[in-house]
Amino acid sequence: MGCRIEGCPGKRRTTILLASGAVALGLGVLVYALDRAPGTASFLPPAMTAGTGAFGPLAGSLPTFLHTMAFALITAALLAPTRRAGLAACAAWATVNIAFEVSQHTAFGDVTGFGMHGTYDSFDLLAAVLGAGTAYLLIRVVSLRAPPDAERLPA
Repeated sequence: MGCRIEGCPGKRRTTILLASGAVALGLGVLVYALDRAPGTASFLPPAMTAGTGAFGPLAGSLPTFLHTMAFALITAALLAPTRRAGLAACAAWATVNIAFEVSQHTAFGDVTGFGMHGTYDSFDLLAAVLGAGTAYLLIRVVSLRAPPDAERLPA
């Protein structure tokens, strides 16, 4: 019996969420590899970045969206299949991404004496929230309406 799109019990739910998170992470790396200029993505060797601009204006905030979504999905897959756990995973990763983005703002560095390397972009704040929201929607779709003998989210 295959997994229905409206609900996947137990291990299928975990597998779908982990795989979705891994795909989102892979897409994020692809954005860096295709759009960033050589030497600007610290986790990729300069020879692996092309600077083609393939993703256009989305390239700036798309990695934040994908990072937040990916880690929220992966975290939710490892937690109990409850609404509260899914929401907590999404909120935690949105908070982490927003904190890193805010720490790149020059005013943050001026006030605290501490700042992260990078460029502050308010669209990244929105991307983090949208990534967490998208992850939560996917978690709900994958987790709802499982057969009676399977784990499912409490109402």
